[in-house]
Amino acid sequence: MKRLLKNRDGAAIVEFALVLVPLLHLFFGLYQMSMLYTANLVFKHAAVCAVRAYAVIQAPNPGGVGKKTDVQQAAQLALGPYNTAIKLNKLAATTLSTTTGPYGTYGLDTVKLTGTYTCSVPLGNTLVCGGATKALTATASFPHQGAAYK
Repeated sequence: MKRLLKNRDGAAIVEFALVLVPLLHLFFGLYQMSMLYTANLVFKHAAVCAVRAYAVIQAPNPGGVGKKTDVQQAAQLALGPYNTAIKLNKLAATTLSTTTGPYGTYGLDTVKLTGTYTCSVPLGNTLVCGGATKALTATASFPHQGAAYK
């Protein structure tokens, strides 16, 4: 019996198994955090692309050929490979025009996007996202400088 208590065979495997679980949580959590940060940057880029499309398509032509769906499509295309992970929930396009001159309206066009990011990394989504999805919001403004095109 004394011989079995002094036997150290397999101690390294047991220690490795005890350390492996927290280490995997740490690595997968860091990976999920980097994926979430990248998705947030891509979502902000989509807001910038949407407001540029809004300034060119929708704002100069109220009731014309530009539609809100064209602006939403520009935001969706800007998501690129994150198109499957990020769901664009709502696009709120508002025009904040401050000055009206003889050649048109000048000011800022503002677009606000809201969406959800699907956290897909196992062991990392509960630590970083707090569940399966994370809400994203982005607001971008673009100067409206020009006359209405007709």
